[in-house]
Amino acid sequence: MSMVKGWIILFLSGIACTMMMTSCGGGGATVKPETLLSDVALDKKPFYTSLDAALKAPEQVYKLKLRDQNLLILSREISKFKNLQVLDLHRNKLIKVPEEISTLTKLQKLNLSDNQIKELPSAIGNLSNLTELRLSDNQLTTLPSKIGNLTKLKYLYIQKNRLASLPPEIGQLKKLERLFLEHNRLKNLPATIGQLTRLESLILNNNQIAQVPHEIGGLNNLHTLYLVNNRLKNLPAEILDLKNLRKLYLVKNQLSQLPPQFIRLKKLQILDLQQNQFSEVPKVVTKLENLQKLWMNKNQLTSLHEDIGKLQKLQILYLEENYIKELPSAIGNIQSLQHLSLSDNKLTSIPEEIARLEKLRALYLRGNQLPQDERSKIKEWCSQAYVTF
Repeated sequence: MSMVKGWIILFLSGIACTMMMTSCGGGGATVKPETLLSDVALDKKPFYTSLDAALKAPEQVYKLKLRDQNLLILSREISKFKNLQVLDLHRNKLIKVPEEISTLTKLQKLNLSDNQIKELPSAIGNLSNLTELRLSDNQLTTLPSKIGNLTKLKYLYIQKNRLASLPPEIGQLKKLERLFLEHNRLKNLPATIGQLTRLESLILNNNQIAQVPHEIGGLNNLHTLYLVNNRLKNLPAEILDLKNLRKLYLVKNQLSQLPPQFIRLKKLQILDLQQNQFSEVPKVVTKLENLQKLWMNKNQLTSLHEDIGKLQKLQILYLEENYIKELPSAIGNIQSLQHLSLSDNKLTSIPEEIARLEKLRALYLRGNQLPQDERSKIKEWCSQAYVTF
């Protein structure tokens, strides 16, 4: 009986092996997955910097660096480099990308930044092994929908182009960790951006964004968000769902308040609210127990609330170019404070409690109305710090 069982197992194993070796179309062998060099092995391969030299043995070329060569076109012979994994074309004068680039199916890193490229071919979607794509400093107005096929992409840099929108297929880039889109012409984002659940850094500086989609709250791994120099009048409620957010930059918008739910950003360490329209430091900010750096330069602050002293982990506090007339004594409670900048305000005195800031290393008080005797006291209280008036 055991012998019969053995024959059955061998028979079934044979069928399984046959199925694995036979293509679905029948008859032919299955195409093996492409073999890529490991990062360690790839690091040991040389960079070829001459196309002519590389073409002498194209099958041996894994890394090709043709940056700063004033290239107007990319030779169609690029298709000969079947093993190419890194292609660097940074800072040339390329206007277009040839379709032949789609044959480089082993390509993992492609740098096309700082050229004059106006559009990408749809064939770029064939680069299924691509993990890093650099397109910054070009003249792109759109991205092809096929960019959604780059499902292994981790890093996408498209800053300094002319993009007015993103294709909804951007949401298919499930492994994306960094998305840099600053200095474009974006007015909104597709709802599908909320599908980028592995995204860690999203940079949207210098666009024309007045609102973000509700779906942005789905970016569970996001820890860095830049929305500098946009058109936000209110902080989108969905941002408050980003529970892992550590760095939030909202410089140069039109914000005047923060919602009470802002306290949900419990992991926030850096908050930059410069050049907005705040008349006070929002009380909800003083409840962020892990906050380490706070910038509120160039707002309309006239005073600070005693609650500022609750920010026990705060190391840097910049409040330059406001209208602050006095500081609360609670300023002395911020035991971790190392840099305090109050330049260009309306201060005539500083509370003696500032002497309790033993870790203070720099105190900037330029452009205030502090009399000489007050300055002398401040220097004595903060003898361990660099003080400027």
